[in-house]
Amino acid sequence: MKKFLALFLILPLLLVGCGKTEEKDEIVSLKVDQNFLSQDFYVGDQVDLSSYSLTLVYSSGKEESVPLSIATIQNFSTAVAGEIDVVITYAGLSVTVHLLISNPAPVNMRYAGEGIVFYYGEGFDLENQYVFVLYDSGDEVKIPLADLELEDLGGGVLRAKFFDLHVDIEYVSLYHEIELLQEYEVNNPFMGGEFVGQILQSNNELVLLVRYAQSGRDYNVFGLTDMGDGHYETQFLFDGDLRTYEIYLANGKIQIVEKA
Repeated sequence: MKKFLALFLILPLLLVGCGKTEEKDEIVSLKVDQNFLSQDFYVGDQVDLSSYSLTLVYSSGKEESVPLSIATIQNFSTAVAGEIDVVITYAGLSVTVHLLISNPAPVNMRYAGEGIVFYYGEGFDLENQYVFVLYDSGDEVKIPLADLELEDLGGGVLRAKFFDLHVDIEYVSLYHEIELLQEYEVNNPFMGGEFVGQILQSNNELVLLVRYAQSGRDYNVFGLTDMGDGHYETQFLFDGDLRTYEIYLANGKIQIVEKA
């Protein structure tokens, strides 16, 4: 009788235990990879979303990491600079993150050539001379000198400019069929330092080559128009303006005067 009573008491407990169901562990929230949130994105970037992770947080507290690329990503584009709100959806849950797409800024430029050699009358070969511009995105772009703002600093130095950056490039000017006519000291109030000048015949043109007296390096070359009686005229840029100058040769000196 005691055994039967014990079985009678245990049986309902077993029945209740068998009817209990285990609670399902569900995804309750999403966490986006911090590297994705802090990444500097630039216009034109090709972004590999599989290199970032999405963390799935379950109701039990368990976390699981999956590639971000398996989620549905809305409004993510690097085509245009600006602020964007990106919606990331997975397993019926969504999270919105705020990102900035920036235009890459140039931070450095360099010239990798060995200098420029040109012949008077032929000009620079700007299409086949390049500088390399490094952007803060890490990209380096090759740009021909023909596409840059250039400034002749004199003394055989050409300055290439790109936004706020610049690089100085040395050049050498050579002459075909040079005939030295005369050499003079240069007396010019517009130039600082000591100079010497040479009147040259180059390809049937008269030119005035002005050089630094101490180093012998070229300062500038001016095409001349012979006005007779040791008097010439030339034009060149000064302070951004094209000006005409009269050049007089007398007593072994060159006198350069701006034409009124």
